Order: sequence, then C-alpha cells, then structure tokens
Amino acid sequence: MSQLHVLVDGRLAGTRPTGIHRYIIGLVGAMAVRENLRLTAVVLSRAERSPSWDQLGPGIDLVELDLPPGDPRAVVALPRISRALSPDVLLHPHVTPAVIGHGCPNVVTVHDTKHLGPGPERSSLPTWRRGAMAAAFALSTRATDAVIAVSDQTRRDIEALRRGRGPRVHVVHEGVAAELLRADDDDVARLRQTRNWTRPWLLCVGESRPHKNHARLIEAYATSEASGTHDLLLVGRPHDAHGSVLGAIERVDANVRWIDDLDDNDLSAAYAGATAFVLPSLHEGFGLPLVEAMAIGTPVITSNTTACAEVVADAALTVDPTSVADIREAIDRVVASPGLASDLADRGRRRAAGFTWQRAADETTSILRDVATRRVGSPERR
Repeated sequence: MSQLHVLVDGRLAGTRPTGIHRYIIGLVGAMAVRENLRLTAVVLSRAERSPSWDQLGPGIDLVELDLPPGDPRAVVALPRISRALSPDVLLHPHVTPAVIGHGCPNVVTVHDTKHLGPGPERSSLPTWRRGAMAAAFALSTRATDAVIAVSDQTRRDIEALRRGRGPRVHVVHEGVAAELLRADDDDVARLRQTRNWTRPWLLCVGESRPHKNHARLIEAYATSEASGTHDLLLVGRPHDAHGSVLGAIERVDANVRWIDDLDDNDLSAAYAGATAFVLPSLHEGFGLPLVEAMAIGTPVITSNTTACAEVVADAALTVDPTSVADIREAIDRVVASPGLASDLADRGRRRAAGFTWQRAADETTSILRDVATRRVGSPERR
C-alpha cells in the first residue's frame, strides 16, 4: 500500500475553538503535507465549520455532512459517506457510536474519561446522559481496530474501564499550534491597552466545567498575597458549571474576570504576558493549555494528579488540586520569586519542545497504516 487514503471525521472542528478542535486541525494540518497520504475530511457546512479547514491547503479534500457529531442520524450518514469514498482507514478523532458499517477499518482517539469515572463531571450529568456516554465509549473502544489515547494516563483509564476487552491502545501525545508561539512584547502591550488591563495577571484557560476546579482556584487566589498585585483571568467558553463559577467570583473581594472572546492572537498574548499559568484541574486527559503555556515560556502551576503531572514532568510546580492552601502557596511562590519563575519558564520551553503536531502526525500515520495493512484482504470489513 503506497498512498494511504485516510478519511477523518472532522465535524467537531466547528466555529468555536475547543481542545478537540485544536487537536483535529493541528493533527490533520500536519498530516496533509505528507505525500504518501491522501486525506479526506468530513466537515460541517461552511457557515458552521472552522475557517481553519479552508486554510489547510490543497492536501485535503472536504466533504460536507451538516449533522453535528451528537446527531444520531450521523450513525447512518457517516458510514454511507465512507462506503462511497472507500478509504483505506477511517480516523474518528473523538469517541463516537458511529464506528459500525464503514467497510474499512476504524481508529478512535480518546481524549479523556472524565464523564465515566468518579468525579464532578460524571455526577453533574443526568442518568440517561451518563448511560449514553458509557455506551458510546464501550462501542468506540471495542468495535474498532485500534484506539489512540492522548496520554498514558488516559490509556490506563481506558484499559481500566474496558477490563481487558477491545483492541490495543496506543499513546500519542498532542502538539502545540505554531500560531500560538508568535506573541512578543508589542502584542502583550497591545492586549493590555485594548482590554484596559492595568495590572499584571495570572491566567487559567479552560471551559467552565466542574473538573477545571475554578472555585478552588478563585478561593486560593482571593486569599493569596498575589491578589494585591495581580488580576486572575479565567479564559474559556461558558459551559455547564458557568453559574457556579460566576457565583464563586461574586463571593470574593478580588479582581477575577471571566473572558470568553479571545481569538488566537489575543490568547497567545495573554499567555505571554501572564506572570503564571495556573490549571489545578481535578482531571485532565492531556491538558493542551499546559503545553501552550510552557511553549510560550510562561511559568506553570498545575495538579499533581492525572495527565497534568505526566505532561509537565519536572517543568512546573505541582499541587494537590483539592487543597486551596497548596494552590495559594504555589501562586505566591512564583509571584514572589523571579528566579523560580525564570527557571520554570526555561524548563517549560524545553519540555514543550517535545510536543509537536509533526511528531503526533508521524505516530498517528504509522498506526493508521498498520491497521489498514492488517485489514487488507480480510473478509471481515466493518
């Protein structure tokens, strides 16, 4: 098999950037420049999909399917497209029940299992939704030919939930987008002026979901010495826990702001201008903002649990995410010690250098090619 034809379900890369959106665009963009690949992506309509799709160049063909990933009609519509195109392999960049009936092998990427294990994300869902997500996970990770986990932590979580059933789980770390590394002092100054940010800031990036642990972060910041000199900027899309986050902000007498309208250029400048990046999550399957912050050279404070500790290694201060005192102490240490901040910035840059979309594309392509080659000539074609 010389040129490998890969079909990618890219419908989650819509107009509002999320972690999976960045994963899809970063990975597919790095794969699209490879001469031994033919790429076709199933995307939403032009009005609903990310503009990034049309900027990836001629190395990828786009096929429209105007059904969002959660629409049950896609379980029938997506296999119809794949059978018509006859790709060598289909990549699902997220958990999906649409893994049956494609006539080709499937590979599924799992980003985390936060909705399936014990924790605030699972407990915040209605019973029917938990059941639907568990069923989709079981189908995605068993009725497929290979599974990609974005961290070793996620691999262990998958294997614990599957209890030994299903195909091999491969670990492929995510990368960092090059456009987020371009901010300089002028960009930071422009952001300060346009946003009227007069004080230094601490930064946290993530949707308002329970596992992001915003309430403890807000309390830790509000009771820290750093709150007298720094603002806390919470950047992300409002989600199911947004009301509780806003309530936590209102309860403290401190300069905390929720910001949901930063484009990539402003986000890059926000990273670059931050005194520290703080992400004390209760659960992460990878934690892409950690790599983004390290790559830009912002000192990082994060959790000593799940994938956070795996991603940062020794390049960040790690804390117990359930301890407000731990989070507060780490914030004050970084703010009060320029030497520590500089050391964390240097170590972070070195650590982040290993997380590239080129490497992720190499490793993913190898898995896809192996799966497609093993299934050539097999009478059992899904």
